[in-house]
Amino acid sequence: MRLAHPRELPERAAAGLSGTWAYVGRDDFELRRWEAALAGKLERLPVGAALQDAAARLRTPFLTALAEAGKANDSLEWWSGRIADEDTLTGSLFFWTCALEVVRTLRAGPRPPVLIVSENEDFLAALGDRSLLRPRLRDALLAAGRWARWAWRSLGEWAAARRSGAPAPLGDGKGAVLLHTWAGPGYFAKDGPKDAYFGPLAKLLTERGKRVVVLPFLQSPGRPRVEALAWLRKSGDHLIAEDHYSLVDYIWAAAVAFRAASLPGEFPKVAGLDLSVLVARERRLQRANTSKVPFIMYARLVSRLAERGFQPDAAIQTFENSADEKPLLIAARENWPRTLTVGYQHNVSLLPMMVQHFTAPDGPQPQRIVCCSPFLKGLLERHGFKPETLRVGPSLRYLSILPPPPPHAPEPNTVLVCLSLEAGGAVETAFLVGEALRGRPDVKVRVKPHPMTPQDLLARLKAELSGPKFEFVSGRVEDWSARSACAVVAGSTVSMDFALAGVPVVQVGRETALDFDPLAYFDGFPRPVRDAAALRREVEKALAAAGADAAALMAQAGRLRAECLSPLTPESMDAFLPEAACAV
Repeated sequence: MRLAHPRELPERAAAGLSGTWAYVGRDDFELRRWEAALAGKLERLPVGAALQDAAARLRTPFLTALAEAGKANDSLEWWSGRIADEDTLTGSLFFWTCALEVVRTLRAGPRPPVLIVSENEDFLAALGDRSLLRPRLRDALLAAGRWARWAWRSLGEWAAARRSGAPAPLGDGKGAVLLHTWAGPGYFAKDGPKDAYFGPLAKLLTERGKRVVVLPFLQSPGRPRVEALAWLRKSGDHLIAEDHYSLVDYIWAAAVAFRAASLPGEFPKVAGLDLSVLVARERRLQRANTSKVPFIMYARLVSRLAERGFQPDAAIQTFENSADEKPLLIAARENWPRTLTVGYQHNVSLLPMMVQHFTAPDGPQPQRIVCCSPFLKGLLERHGFKPETLRVGPSLRYLSILPPPPPHAPEPNTVLVCLSLEAGGAVETAFLVGEALRGRPDVKVRVKPHPMTPQDLLARLKAELSGPKFEFVSGRVEDWSARSACAVVAGSTVSMDFALAGVPVVQVGRETALDFDPLAYFDGFPRPVRDAAALRREVEKALAAAGADAAALMAQAGRLRAECLSPLTPESMDAFLPEAACAV
């Protein structure tokens, strides 16, 4: 079996070969390029279904191995690093472990490939091409460049905090709740902060007599940082983290991230697969990983606040079980002994192959995990999270749709295609939609790209879906979905939103990534499709159902809403507060 990297010429890589080949990787653009170049020479073996099967088989043994590594390396360095984070959405050790299993399965199959192509040199090395395991100057230069940009950016953020105004007094924290949230462009509304994750929680806690101190993480705020910070200082009780940092704190956090690059020393085999080469790759990538440093800094922030005598009654943040959450949790445990740590799982369903959601229930966890539905509470309990830490709270992100929606009355034969921000998912969806629906003159297709899609990617997507049949639209997804007879998406939490609204949804299965299907837990929803013919069939069925079975669709949505949404009540609000404060 020959191994090839996309930088090689496809014709040269396939010279003298006959039979089948496979692309095993995450670069959909390269997959399409090689498929076009090798057409008529070698037959491509699709690997999407095999990749999902491998993920289903390996998830539990991989999580077991990850838990063992967590116990052996229990430290701030480990829990804030790449491997412990295990963000499957952007590529991870788990994805490449599944890729190894796919190749093992293909080799044992009736038509083993004569050529494997992948953009990951370490993956190819793990398959046997050890010549790729050599020191790489570009890796060192990449790390140096990222750290230089991080230092410059951090200096600018520190200076912006001082230019934006003076810190507000914090007091001792008694009767206070610290609320960590994400402040994007929508947060800066004319009538005050609009929290996309916690909704009205700050206002509701204030009505209960709590002082809410908001710790915002600025996420592309859509305005200069100085202006954003000045706005925050004038709009409610906001804690600006940079007010409390010194140069020493930045150096300390960078050192933590660097030390994380030495962990783990060893990683257990998973289903007999030796992951040493892939683990070494993760450690190398960690050396250039500046993205987690702002969250590592939170450990320093908590200790600084504790030194000043500030200790809140509760510290609330989102709960996705990610590395972003761990430093604050670890520091709160060490510095705020009377503070209740609370994580709020804001999604109504989880993504089964987003293994980050299920990793290490025995690692650093909030003392209380508030779930936005009974279904979610039961799901986390089944995945090993301690029942005594789980509570059912309100579905704060979905309060506007808690009342039953009006009957769905769409425009006939109209399809809404939602393209994800993640490039691979957007490209795969656009490619299949174009192939499946371009020849259907009776079907109108509206394409809704993610609003933050880079312009170069957007241009490629428009080129793929060109012509009068495809209309690119902007605005709120809810407005377009109400007019659409069905929706087509790459599996994500958006799939759940359509299902809750009674809109038939067709999910595109992935060839270069794991499927993220939040509807997999529920009966009555089709599984993701992987080819144009299957997509066309499912869209035709969905369009027919939107016209003939509207009542059945709304009944299905009603059952889903009853299981996955939780109302805002005094009892559900109690989940966010220590028991002693619930009667306030």
